[in-house]
Amino acid sequence: MTILIVVPSAIYGGGEVYVENLINANNGREIHLLSACNDLNDRVKSKCTVHSFNKDVVCFNLYKILFLIKINRIVNKYEIESVFLNGLPEIGIYCNYIRARKIFCVGHSNEYWLRCNTLKSKIKKVLLGSYEDKLTKFIAINQEVVKSARYNKKLSQKTVLIYSSVPKVHVKKCKTDNDIVFGRIGRLCDGKGNEFLLDNFKKLSEKYGDVRLLFAGSGILEKELIEKVNSLGLSDKVTFLGQVEKNIFFSKIDIMISPSDFEAFPLVILEAMSCNTPIISTNVGGVSEMITNNESGLLIEPRDDESLLTSMSTLIDNQKLRESLASKGKETYDSKFNFNTSIDKIYNLIS
Repeated sequence: MTILIVVPSAIYGGGEVYVENLINANNGREIHLLSACNDLNDRVKSKCTVHSFNKDVVCFNLYKILFLIKINRIVNKYEIESVFLNGLPEIGIYCNYIRARKIFCVGHSNEYWLRCNTLKSKIKKVLLGSYEDKLTKFIAINQEVVKSARYNKKLSQKTVLIYSSVPKVHVKKCKTDNDIVFGRIGRLCDGKGNEFLLDNFKKLSEKYGDVRLLFAGSGILEKELIEKVNSLGLSDKVTFLGQVEKNIFFSKIDIMISPSDFEAFPLVILEAMSCNTPIISTNVGGVSEMITNNESGLLIEPRDDESLLTSMSTLIDNQKLRESLASKGKETYDSKFNFNTSIDKIYNLIS
C-alpha cells in the first residue's frame, strides 16, 4: 500500500502534529509526504519520502494550482493508491482535481463553515463541484465535526468519527520546591486566552505567595506577553520556556491550563491526561467530549475571570481533588483516546 499525505499549511500546528504522529506510527507502509511545512518535513524525513512545497497554500492562490499539479505528478510517478488530505477547507474541497483512486480527508477544525449558507459558499460550490462525490471517506476528529457534516448530506454519509489522539507523554516529576506550578503550552498568538490567564494569575499571586506559571511555546505575541508580565510585576513568578519537549514541560508543572477563546480538539489536553496532570480548560469546541466537568478536569467559560480564579484557587487548596482529576483524566485517555487504537482505525480505513 502506497499512501500520499498532503499538508497545505506552512505552520506547524495541531494538524501537523496529527500527521507527524500518523507517520511515526506507520508500520511497513510506503508513505510519501507532500508538505508546505518545513518543521514537519524535518521531523519525519527519516520515516517517509518527503516532497517539499515552499509556499503556504491554505488559502486559494496561484500556488494552490501548482500544488494540485504537484499532487497529481506524485500520484502518477509513484503509483499512489491512497491520498490523505490534511484539512477539509484547506485542501479537501479541491479533491475533484486530484487523480487518485481513493481520497481521504481529515478535518481539524470544527468545520462550522459547513453550517453556513452564504453567497461565498454557494460560489465555491459552483467552482469546485461536488467534492463529496470524489471523497472516499471524511474523518471527523470529534462529535462537533460530525454535527457540522450533517449540513451536507453527501459528506455526512461518508463521515467516520475517529477521535484524535497523541502518544502517551512519559514524565518524571522533577520539582524541587513546594510551589504550585501552573503551565500553559501552545502557540503564543491571538485567541489563546493568554492575556486573560495572566490577569487572573496576578490576582492569584496576591492571594497565594507560593505559585508560579510557566509558558511553553512561541508565537507572534511572545514579546507582548513578556511586556505584560513585567508590567504586572510578575517577572519572578512567570517564566517563558520557549519551545521545549512535552515531557520536560509536564515534568515541571502541577496543573495545566488551557484558557483559549476557541479550539477544535486541543491535543495538549490529551497529553496532560496521559501523564496524570490535572487540567483547567475553557469549554470550547470539542473539549467537553474530552473532559467531564469536576470529574476528569475543570471546565470554565471563555474570559470568565471569576471561574478561572476560583478553579485555580480550588486546586491549590485541594490536593485530593487534583489527584482525583488527574487519575480520572488518565483513565479517560486510556479508554476513550488510546493512541494505538486511534492510529489503527485510521490506517485500517485508508489502507
